[in-house]
Amino acid sequence: MKMKATILSLTVAILAASCGTATHTVDEGTVEELRRVFDQTRCGFRMEDLVYAVSRQFPYLVADSLPPDVMPSGVPDSLTKCPVTLEPYGIRFEIDGITVECPSGHGSASIDY
Repeated sequence: MKMKATILSLTVAILAASCGTATHTVDEGTVEELRRVFDQTRCGFRMEDLVYAVSRQFPYLVADSLPPDVMPSGVPDSLTKCPVTLEPYGIRFEIDGITVECPSGHGSASIDY
């Protein structure tokens, strides 16, 4: 019985030692890459929300009805700008869909009719 208690105590001690506080260092390049991916993802989600909002509010827009880069009224202001740089998105109404582009280079989102 004493042997089992000793083995159990030793196992608990080893587990406790291995679960101690550990520190990890990350170089600046990795941090910048993670930040870039996070910013691009945030912006991408915002552009998708904008495309969806415009297509839901204006399902029958004709490509010639609005000039390029004019945001239709009724679209929430919170969706019209890049969340990272606060630059306004470019928007194109085409015959077969709507495309939104980020001027900061975070990509684009579109929806087809």
